Amino acid sequence: MKSKIAMANWKMHGDRATWRGLARGIANGTATSGVDVVICPPYPALADVEETLKGTSVSLGAPNVHQFDKGAYTGEVSAPILKEFGCKYVIIGHSERREYFGENNNLDLAEKIRQCIRHDLVPVYCVGETWQQREEGKTFTVLDEQLLDGLNDVYISMPDQLIVAYEPVWAISALIGERKKPTADDLKEVFRYMRQAMIAKYGELGHDIRLIYGGSVGESNVKSFMEVEGLNGVLVGGASLDDKVFSDIVQKISEV
Repeated sequence: MKSKIAMANWKMHGDRATWRGLARGIANGTATSGVDVVICPPYPALADVEETLKGTSVSLGAPNVHQFDKGAYTGEVSAPILKEFGCKYVIIGHSERREYFGENNNLDLAEKIRQCIRHDLVPVYCVGETWQQREEGKTFTVLDEQLLDGLNDVYISMPDQLIVAYEPVWAISALIGERKKPTADDLKEVFRYMRQAMIAKYGELGHDIRLIYGGSVGESNVKSFMEVEGLNGVLVGGASLDDKVFSDIVQKISEV
């Protein structure tokens, strides 16, 4: 049975004192939840958060990774560096990376995913459509392209080597002007499609690859999201910046 997972994406928020306090609060608040909890802080926070999480059940993740081990790539961070800081997960292709930094070449993202797997990191590959694409009936066309190219030559031997996150651009609060409030009904058909896509690509392994949802997740709606068939967890943005709120979200996940 696939374990449930809750991932906190702190984006570009906080300072050293905040990072330590948040990590400590989340670790204490989720210790007995039975849910896999992951914190993905900004790069400069990795050392502080790693130290704070020692001896706890909470795992550390990163917001991005470069596709090569080393080289003259100023401003980038490699998989070996992330491993040294204790990271176990890496977010790949987040909607904000696609929107603001032009990371729309899914084949490049596939190389990042392969790089993660080579270094025993779990890639969390984000896919999702814009509101305009949704209105035009292109949701599954977009997802098909992102999954086909983004998982190009991505091979796994165990289902826990990969996580796929449906993260529709129209539900991300940071992308002002396109934000809509998603409902569980909005997700049912998408997760049915994504599960079938995983099975088509990976056979029996596809049944157990964890599929998660990100976009305006909060205390009031997380239970309804988790009741969607085929959904195994959530990627939480703004609500993860309050340890009590995020811990409550994790508790609600554990109850479903």
